[in-house]
Amino acid sequence: MTGALSRLGWPAFAGMGVMLLLGVMAFYLTGTHHSSRGQPKLPPIPQVNISPGFVGELPIGAWKLVCQDLQQTPAAASGPKRLCRTNARVLVKGKGDQQILAAGFNVLMIDTVDHPAIMFRLPLGARVAPSIGFAVDKNTLFTAPLRCSDKECVAQGALPADALDQMKSGKTLVLIYTVKDKDQKDRKIRVEQMLYGFPEAFAAMSVAMAS
Repeated sequence: MTGALSRLGWPAFAGMGVMLLLGVMAFYLTGTHHSSRGQPKLPPIPQVNISPGFVGELPIGAWKLVCQDLQQTPAAASGPKRLCRTNARVLVKGKGDQQILAAGFNVLMIDTVDHPAIMFRLPLGARVAPSIGFAVDKNTLFTAPLRCSDKECVAQGALPADALDQMKSGKTLVLIYTVKDKDQKDRKIRVEQMLYGFPEAFAAMSVAMAS
């Protein structure tokens, strides 16, 4: 059973989160088709004391909460004024041991929409297939359409309630996308992100976005 995020698209987020994030680095396939964080030492989860209107960054477990006030212009006076995101990144070694982005994981909230969105930032090599898949642990696989510019690939949409529940209670968020290997054959890339700290980060984000 597959849930299609494309049916739950969220135009209000299109492009916004992308502009607020760092540009993606070039991606090189290094012979391995599986990327995960392995067994790193887990950072302690702090006692989170967030107030509505929080602005700044706060590491929470394996995730980070980032909130900001958006600059307003006369032409966009009715647009969003606040954005928060709970995000994490998985990096891998590329040529010359350079660290490059395998996947960026983001759950976002803006003050003009009452649902969270999910967004994955991917390297340009992911543009082989028109969509990506993600799941929590061994639960339902969700799909999302993939859109690529000349700088990066992004998959985004409204975050289904059941997927959010799974992220709050699960251990690992798994992302699967397709690239071409050195022989130009399709290869599936599986990227894993620990959900350690995500429930606390999401709860803090909800408080920060409260009016």
